[in-house]
Amino acid sequence: MRHPYFLLLISLVGSVCIGCAPATYQRPMVPLMPGQSGEIGAAYTRVGPRPVGQDEWVSGAQAWSTLQPVTWFDVSLIGTFTDGFSAGLAMRWRAIDSPNFAAG
Repeated sequence: MRHPYFLLLISLVGSVCIGCAPATYQRPMVPLMPGQSGEIGAAYTRVGPRPVGQDEWVSGAQAWSTLQPVTWFDVSLIGTFTDGFSAGLAMRWRAIDSPNFAAG
Protein backbone atom coordinates (compact mmCIF):
# COMPACT_ATOMS: atom_id res chain seq x y z
CA MET A 1 0.00 0.00 0.00
CA ARG A 2 1.31 3.44 -0.90
CA HIS A 3 1.88 6.08 1.70
CA PRO A 4 -0.94 8.74 1.73
CA TYR A 5 1.61 11.53 1.24
CA PHE A 6 2.68 9.90 -2.03
CA LEU A 7 -0.81 10.45 -3.46
CA LEU A 8 -0.80 14.04 -2.21
CA LEU A 9 2.58 14.64 -3.89
CA ILE A 10 1.36 13.19 -7.19
CA SER A 11 -1.77 15.38 -7.01
CA LEU A 12 0.27 18.52 -6.35
CA VAL A 13 2.72 17.81 -9.18
CA GLY A 14 -0.19 17.20 -11.58
CA SER A 15 -1.88 20.43 -10.50
CA VAL A 16 1.28 22.45 -11.05
CA CYS A 17 1.81 20.95 -14.52
CA ILE A 18 -1.77 21.70 -15.54
CA GLY A 19 -1.62 25.14 -13.94
CA CYS A 20 1.31 26.11 -16.16
CA ALA A 21 -0.64 25.60 -19.39
CA PRO A 22 -2.30 28.64 -20.98
CA ALA A 23 -6.05 28.82 -20.29
CA THR A 24 -6.91 28.39 -23.96
CA TYR A 25 -5.63 24.81 -23.88
CA GLN A 26 -7.54 23.67 -20.82
CA ARG A 27 -10.90 22.78 -22.35
CA PRO A 28 -11.74 19.48 -20.64
CA MET A 29 -12.92 16.64 -22.86
CA VAL A 30 -15.84 15.61 -20.68
CA PRO A 31 -19.48 14.84 -21.49
CA LEU A 32 -22.02 17.63 -21.22
CA MET A 33 -23.92 18.13 -18.00
CA PRO A 34 -27.11 16.07 -17.63
CA GLY A 35 -30.03 17.68 -19.41
CA GLN A 36 -27.79 19.78 -21.70
CA SER A 37 -27.50 19.17 -25.45
CA GLY A 38 -24.92 21.82 -26.30
CA GLU A 39 -22.43 24.38 -25.08
CA ILE A 40 -20.34 27.25 -26.37
CA GLY A 41 -17.22 28.68 -24.83
CA ALA A 42 -14.28 30.98 -25.33
CA ALA A 43 -10.95 31.65 -23.65
CA TYR A 44 -8.29 34.33 -24.01
CA THR A 45 -4.72 34.24 -22.76
CA ARG A 46 -1.99 36.87 -22.67
CA VAL A 47 1.42 35.68 -21.49
CA GLY A 48 4.14 38.16 -20.56
CA PRO A 49 7.90 37.95 -20.94
CA ARG A 50 9.94 35.76 -18.63
CA PRO A 51 12.28 37.42 -16.13
CA VAL A 52 15.25 36.33 -18.26
CA GLY A 53 15.55 36.43 -22.04
CA GLN A 54 14.18 38.68 -24.73
CA ASP A 55 10.59 37.41 -24.91
CA GLU A 56 7.65 39.47 -26.06
CA TRP A 57 4.03 39.44 -24.96
CA VAL A 58 2.07 36.64 -26.64
CA SER A 59 -1.71 36.46 -26.95
CA GLY A 60 -3.97 33.63 -27.96
CA ALA A 61 -7.66 32.81 -28.01
CA GLN A 62 -9.83 29.77 -28.50
CA ALA A 63 -13.56 29.33 -29.12
CA TRP A 64 -15.54 26.11 -29.26
CA SER A 65 -19.05 24.80 -29.64
CA THR A 66 -20.18 21.29 -28.75
CA LEU A 67 -23.48 19.65 -29.70
CA GLN A 68 -24.77 16.33 -28.42
CA PRO A 69 -27.50 15.13 -30.80
CA VAL A 70 -27.81 11.82 -28.92
CA THR A 71 -26.49 10.78 -25.49
CA TRP A 72 -23.64 8.67 -26.92
CA PHE A 73 -22.32 11.04 -29.64
CA ASP A 74 -20.76 14.55 -29.47
CA VAL A 75 -19.65 16.91 -32.23
CA SER A 76 -17.32 19.83 -31.46
CA LEU A 77 -16.11 22.73 -33.59
CA ILE A 78 -12.95 24.42 -32.34
CA GLY A 79 -11.25 27.59 -33.56
CA THR A 80 -7.95 29.09 -32.38
CA PHE A 81 -6.62 32.58 -32.95
CA THR A 82 -2.94 33.47 -32.48
CA ASP A 83 -0.84 34.83 -35.34
CA GLY A 84 -3.30 33.20 -37.71
CA PHE A 85 -6.48 31.15 -37.54
CA SER A 86 -7.01 27.42 -37.36
CA ALA A 87 -10.16 25.37 -37.01
CA GLY A 88 -10.97 21.79 -36.24
CA LEU A 89 -13.82 19.34 -35.98
CA ALA A 90 -13.95 16.60 -33.37
CA MET A 91 -16.44 13.77 -33.06
CA ARG A 92 -16.71 11.48 -30.06
CA TRP A 93 -18.63 8.23 -29.84
CA ARG A 94 -19.05 6.57 -26.44
CA ALA A 95 -19.73 2.83 -26.73
CA ILE A 96 -19.32 2.33 -22.96
CA ASP A 97 -20.35 5.12 -20.62
CA SER A 98 -20.49 4.69 -16.87
CA PRO A 99 -19.87 7.11 -13.96
CA ASN A 100 -16.21 6.05 -13.62
CA PHE A 101 -15.27 4.87 -17.12
CA ALA A 102 -15.97 5.76 -20.75
CA ALA A 103 -14.65 4.17 -23.96
CA GLY A 104 -15.48 4.40 -27.61
